[in-house]
Amino acid sequence: MGVGDDRLYCGRCEFNCGLSIRTNRKYTKPCSRGNQPYFSVGYVALDEQNFIREEWHNTASGSAAGMNLLDWVADRMQEGKIRVVSYSKNTPLNQTLANFGMDLSDRVYVFVAIAGAAKLIVSEDIDFHDPTMKNATAPQKAKLKAEKAGPVCRYLIRTHQINVGNLTEVKALIP
Repeated sequence: MGVGDDRLYCGRCEFNCGLSIRTNRKYTKPCSRGNQPYFSVGYVALDEQNFIREEWHNTASGSAAGMNLLDWVADRMQEGKIRVVSYSKNTPLNQTLANFGMDLSDRVYVFVAIAGAAKLIVSEDIDFHDPTMKNATAPQKAKLKAEKAGPVCRYLIRTHQINVGNLTEVKALIP
């Protein structure tokens, strides 16, 4: 899931929540954490092939969330809080991500994030940090994610200004 907004840069602010407001390409102004609901800072980007939506639905199916997910997505799309974007897999980026060991199914999220001008990919998946660490211990993975030290995460931040975060970081934006 990508959260996009031209005003946001996913650096660290004084609140350590993961988002800072972009001001003339300097990333020093803290975000307005504490008074922002989920969607006041941007939107969720989905692919026009419905891969991400189907993956969400398959993950949540069988639960109460799964039964309501498609309706929720449709409602948010009408509000403009979920936008559908098109992307191309035939780019040098595809090979770069493949060289990191990232599966095509995970690369789709990066393509969508870039096409949707996202600044944040929300995921707990180790592939967005370091795909070679799939067999690492939980503490090793947690440390890598917390430090944002994996090569994929560093590449996305450095090259595309896209941060990789978890739901806890997103929730830090909510009062």
